[in-house]
Amino acid sequence: MSADNEETLAWVEQSLKRARHQEQARLTGLLEAIQAEVAFELELLEARRELCGGLAQSGPGLSRR
Repeated sequence: MSADNEETLAWVEQSLKRARHQEQARLTGLLEAIQAEVAFELELLEARRELCGGLAQSGPGLSRR
């Protein structure tokens, strides 16, 4: 995970805590949606890295069918 992603998640989590503490239901819902989207994007990035890493390890003799 990059530093930008870590900072984004930290900001969202801190903002969520603050919104929940202040009982701001609408803001809490929006921040939870943002948190879910960031988590989804991070999972996609990780899956791509694993896929690319696996292809790189396969070497030049990779055959496609």
